[in-house]
Amino acid sequence: MPKRGQLLWASVVVFYVALYLSSRQSADALLFGIASGALVSAIALGVVLTHKGSGVVNFASGALAMYIAYVYADLRSSGRIFIPPLPNPLALVEGVAHKAGAHGLKLPHWPTEVSLGGGHWGFLPALLVALAVAVLIGLLLHVLVFRPLRGAPPLAKVVASVGLLVLTQGIVVDRFGTSPIALRAVLPKRGVTLPRSLIVPEDQLLSVAIVLALTLVLWAVYKFTQFGIASRANADNEKSVVLLGHAPNRLAAASWVLSTVLVGLMGILVSTVNTSVDPNTVVLLIVPALAAALIGGFSSFGVTVAAGIAISMGQGLIQRWSLDSWFPHLRGTPLPGIQQLVPVVVIVVVLFARGSALPSRATVSALRMPFAPKPGSARAISVKMAVVAAIGVVLLLTLHPDWRLGIASSAVWAVLAMSLIVVTGFVGQVSLAQMSFAGAAGFALSKVTLHQGLPFPLGPIVAILIATILGVAVSGVALRVRGVDLAIVTFALAVAAENIIFNNPSLAGNNFGANVPPPRLGPAHFGPNDSTGWSLFGYHGDGKIPNPWFGVFCIIVALLAAAVVLNFRRSHSGRLSLAVRSNERATASAGVSVTRVKIVAFSIGALLAGTGGVLSGYLNGSVTTDTFSSTASLTLLVYAYLGGIASVGGAFTTGIVSAGGLAAVATTSWFHLNNSYLILLGGVGVVITVVLNPEGIAGETRKNVKRLGRYLGRGRGASGEIGSRPASTPEPTAVPAPMHRSADAMRGEAEPSGTTA
Repeated sequence: MPKRGQLLWASVVVFYVALYLSSRQSADALLFGIASGALVSAIALGVVLTHKGSGVVNFASGALAMYIAYVYADLRSSGRIFIPPLPNPLALVEGVAHKAGAHGLKLPHWPTEVSLGGGHWGFLPALLVALAVAVLIGLLLHVLVFRPLRGAPPLAKVVASVGLLVLTQGIVVDRFGTSPIALRAVLPKRGVTLPRSLIVPEDQLLSVAIVLALTLVLWAVYKFTQFGIASRANADNEKSVVLLGHAPNRLAAASWVLSTVLVGLMGILVSTVNTSVDPNTVVLLIVPALAAALIGGFSSFGVTVAAGIAISMGQGLIQRWSLDSWFPHLRGTPLPGIQQLVPVVVIVVVLFARGSALPSRATVSALRMPFAPKPGSARAISVKMAVVAAIGVVLLLTLHPDWRLGIASSAVWAVLAMSLIVVTGFVGQVSLAQMSFAGAAGFALSKVTLHQGLPFPLGPIVAILIATILGVAVSGVALRVRGVDLAIVTFALAVAAENIIFNNPSLAGNNFGANVPPPRLGPAHFGPNDSTGWSLFGYHGDGKIPNPWFGVFCIIVALLAAAVVLNFRRSHSGRLSLAVRSNERATASAGVSVTRVKIVAFSIGALLAGTGGVLSGYLNGSVTTDTFSSTASLTLLVYAYLGGIASVGGAFTTGIVSAGGLAAVATTSWFHLNNSYLILLGGVGVVITVVLNPEGIAGETRKNVKRLGRYLGRGRGASGEIGSRPASTPEPTAVPAPMHRSADAMRGEAEPSGTTA
């Protein structure tokens, strides 16, 4: 460890010791929730293990700990193992039969559980079986998901791990709901007296002792065994490991198994210490765990564990300070979620101090980023938009209210997805804070319209400008870090925004959220509940909500957003964005301002996200924390990648397949599937998409249309696709341009190479 790092650690230790000795209250605060520190450290160790073995920063490490804890809880309570919900092909036949009147037809369904004798299992048998399930999960994740992504770009690996998080959380919610499940304690809870007469439960100290023991074992294995030495070499340079005769895939599989078993074990133990487990709390511990892994440089087990415990102690200290009179209060209530700033500050400081905390990794193969097709002519785009608008208006004026709501919701999700297309699809910056920008605009809309009295359209314009300013501020982080590092810091910012801003009573209002008045412009009342408030061409609506003209308004806004994205893609700035995505250093060496490109992209992305947040507020009549939570940011990334994260067509596909969109209305109406099942399907779909079809549904559809056009003899030359390359021409790879080349020459080469990783 560098001397500067040693000095920093010494300062932290001295500070904590001084606080411990200063007062009993400070000592209690430092020891508060030390068991959570053990779990945070275990999750961080899991992140380090997966990164050592396969180069994956596993955002789902906390979700896996939660999942294994639920397996253990189910065994303890009923002696069974729950099975993830699976799509039943016979449900299609049953649904058609019911529509035809044969309501008595009942076909077999997939089982929901595997009974292992029933009854209440003891601690040790349930623990061993749950850990065996963890071994199986680790192997399956490696073989089915992350081995195919061995040489994939960082975006694909991030999306796969995020999809895994959404999937595991969706399985648990579908099977057990969102309420906590009680667990019996297994570790002794006797009080242990420490200096200054402090009494700490024994089970919390044992949790920390177990983590420290496991850390020592991992250190010895990776320090002295052949497997450990090969794994450490594999983390630095996979090619050298192959040359030395080792199999990187076996090393990666072993790392995944170790990771899932470790986090599963500690997830079980800490859940018994807390006597409950729920689908959310453990999942979000990934943020302080990532902060601890960053401090450890994704390599040092000891430093990672020490950092995890220190971060948890700091959070406990701030939570204790919130009870004091000097702590910032608002309307007599302490500001919520301030302790969530501790991992955010740690992540930002580490990333800015090091530039990049993730060690580089040479792989034996490389995959491309999703293709960003070039838009056609302005006339062709106008015709397509006119057709989409006409079809949308006809459907809104004729369909059932549920379908009208689905169309409006699809348009809102499409706008939100376009913000990710600009930032991630075009520039390659993995942002997990887009829903935070949307939430900022939504809550600001409620404030400026209800309390400041700004009418439409001034109110939404001001709200969107606020979101845009926040996007410019966050772009400052992107100037220093990129790739997975940026995903980590933006996710941490999203969690902090959720806990500090959106949970603030002065913003969120009561438990039902902050109200948003409907949009009205003079005599035109086109809010979702104004179904008879505006007559156009003699049409007054059918007296039901939502108002069809609100759906038309959403479609118009979505098409305007699409025009902004398309013009950006075909503009000079769009071509530079693809060049930055392809090779940031080569683009900078050609005289292009990478700083300007990123600021412009984040500004446009935040503007579009804010627009989506405003539309969401109007659609729901209020804005709530759940709508714009950090989990919602992950869900947006999942659906955007599933639809196609590098094209406007992908954004509209995202709107259709997202929760509440047209596909959700269809599956709910025809097959009676609930929203939790739809989110689960989204998690499965994005994992499959990342592995088999990185360009998403829209990209695959585009390819199929091209093939069909060639087959029918109606294709446009060899390619049959606007903006595609001739089929006989191999896709070039971006290479650094010589310094003497002009910037214009570099820009000319940048566009075709914008599809490479």
